[in-house]
Amino acid sequence: MRILTILFILNISTLCVAKEIVLKGQFLKGRVPDKVAITLFYGTISGKGDFDVLVKNGRFELKGVLSHPCLALVKATGASQEFGIWLDDGTIDATFEIYNHPSMNRPYLATISSTGTVDTEFYTQLYNHLKVLSQKDKLTGATIYKELQKDIEPHIEKYPSSYLSLMLVKDFMDERSLGEAWGKKYMSYLDQSLFNSEPGKDLLRKIKRDATNQVGFKMADFELPDTTGKPVSLKDIHSTYTLLDFWSSWCGPCRAENKLLTTIYTKYKSKGLEIVSISMDQTKTPWINAIHKDGLTWLQLCDFNAWNGVVAKQVNLTSIPYNILLDKDKKIVGVDLKDGELEKLLDKLLSN
Repeated sequence: MRILTILFILNISTLCVAKEIVLKGQFLKGRVPDKVAITLFYGTISGKGDFDVLVKNGRFELKGVLSHPCLALVKATGASQEFGIWLDDGTIDATFEIYNHPSMNRPYLATISSTGTVDTEFYTQLYNHLKVLSQKDKLTGATIYKELQKDIEPHIEKYPSSYLSLMLVKDFMDERSLGEAWGKKYMSYLDQSLFNSEPGKDLLRKIKRDATNQVGFKMADFELPDTTGKPVSLKDIHSTYTLLDFWSSWCGPCRAENKLLTTIYTKYKSKGLEIVSISMDQTKTPWINAIHKDGLTWLQLCDFNAWNGVVAKQVNLTSIPYNILLDKDKKIVGVDLKDGELEKLLDKLLSN
C-alpha cells in the first residue's frame, strides 16, 4: 500500500559530524534467512551505501562510520518486502521476524523492536503501529494516516531539530486528507537549518512542484523523442483526456503501477483517454526492455536526461511515480493520483 512506500522511501541527511555505528540484527526462531541486503538512502557507512551481510546463527552485524542519520532498508532472502530501520550513531540492536502477512499470503519482514537513539526507537514503534493498522481490513488509507498523525505530532513538536522530524513532515504532507494547513503548521516547528540538508531542499522543491502543477493551470507545450527518436509534441496529442505518467525502468513502484495503467488504458481508451509515459531513464536499452516486458502499448517518450530533462524541470519533478491528468485543452484536472483516485476521477469525467 502507498503508506508502506512512504515510510520506506525517505530518509534524512544532516550536517553533523560522522560517527561510529554498529547495527546488530537478530532473527526470532523460525524462518531465518542466510543473508540480508541493506541499502542506505542519502547516507553511507564507511563510504558505502549497499551491503550484503551474512546471517550466522540467526544474527548479523554491520558497523563503520555513519555519514548521516538515515533510513536503511533491510531485505531478507525468503521475504517479499523490505523493512526500514532508522540509523543513528552508537549501537542499534534490532530484532526481526519473517511472518506471513494475513491479506497478502506471502512472507514479510518486520522489526519487532530496536534499541538505540530516540529517533531509532520511535521509527520502529511507528512502523509497528502501521503494521497493526494495515491489517485491519476496514481502515482506509486516510484513516490510517489520521491514527499515525497522533503518534508523529508530539515527536515533531518535542524534537524540532531532528532529521526524522523533517522526514515525517515531508512524508505526511503528501497525504491530502491532512490538508495543506497541516503541512504549513508542522513545517513551522522545524529548525530552519534542516532546510539546508538534501531532504530539506527536496521538501522545498516539492512545495514548488505542487505550486506549479495546480488543477486549472494550463500545461505548457513540450517536445520529447519517442522510442524511434521521432520528436513528439504535447500539442500533437488530440484526446479528451491525456495522462502524463512519469516513471523509469529502475523504479519498482512505477513498474507495479504499469499493471494498473494497462487495465485503465484498456478500459478508457475508447472513451477518449490517452496515456503519455515520460521516462527518467538515462540509457535506451533498459527503457525499451521495460516497455516490452510490461506490455505498454501507449506513447513512450524519453530524452535520457532524467531529472534534468526538459519536462522533468518544467513540472519540478521530485519523485516517481507521478502523474498529471490533462483535459482536451491541456488544462490540469488531476495531479499525483494514487490508490484508485485516477480511476474514480476518470469514471466521473467520462461517465457521459
